[in-house]
Amino acid sequence: MKLDRIRHFVVMAEELHFGRAARRLNLSQPSLTLQIQNLEAEVGMTLIRRSKRRAELTPAGRQFLVEARLALHHAEQAAVRARMAASGDTGHLSIGFSVDYAHGFLPGLLASFHRQFPNVKIESRLDVSANLSPAVAERTLEVAFVSPPLLAHPTTLRELRLPATRIVALLPPRHRFARRRTIRLADLKSDPFVLTPVTGWTGFYQQIARLFDEAGFVPDVAHEVLDAAMVENLVSEGVGVSMISVGSMPADPRRVAVVDLDSRLARMNQAVVWHEQNDSPVLRNFLSAVRAHGSEGAISRAAGR
Repeated sequence: MKLDRIRHFVVMAEELHFGRAARRLNLSQPSLTLQIQNLEAEVGMTLIRRSKRRAELTPAGRQFLVEARLALHHAEQAAVRARMAASGDTGHLSIGFSVDYAHGFLPGLLASFHRQFPNVKIESRLDVSANLSPAVAERTLEVAFVSPPLLAHPTTLRELRLPATRIVALLPPRHRFARRRTIRLADLKSDPFVLTPVTGWTGFYQQIARLFDEAGFVPDVAHEVLDAAMVENLVSEGVGVSMISVGSMPADPRRVAVVDLDSRLARMNQAVVWHEQNDSPVLRNFLSAVRAHGSEGAISRAAGR
């Protein structure tokens, strides 16, 4: 059943006059009459009762008018949604991120993107970088925020480098260096460390390994814990000191001291990766938002540059 034929019927039902309806539709009156007759043949019953002086809807025609208007409305909505999907204004996006982004610029970026594209549903996954990039390569994730370099970097991935973020020391509030603005990592040689375990040899672990090599000592790891918030809790209780990226936790200055490290190596690379064959309009809009967020300086400020 053609939508044009249904639309012609609706106009005719509203006018109840073939001449007026034909003029409104920019059709000849015989052409409109033929369209209504063909529609009635498709439906299998009379929808409009004609006489020399007037036209009126039959009971079947009145019910058909209700359904016809709904059909036209749904068709219009389908076209609108299709245009929105083609432009990336609606749809779905799956995002992965490592803990180093949990309290950095990413929450602000996602909030900004949601305000611009409220009809896009976002699903987020927290994981280590070593698991995120293969997930993007396998298309189980569409985009991921990782800490390069990665052990395995599939050739199907494209990468956009983001400003590096700082690596800082996390100290108990009564630590001897808690009031310092900057310290050398070597100053902490005698302290026990609370570190997250090496669950994936990512950029963060490679960088802190370089920092320990530069400082000339192997850390005494008193406690390994995966949860970043638990790291802060243990440090605040005096179990040891730690090193974190500035985006990995909302360090509370009342509970812990965050002190800069005096080293050019106290920086961690950051990047967003996606599959080179992913032509999703939603992904295209999201990557544009990532670039725009950075150009406004939000990424750089969050990274402490």
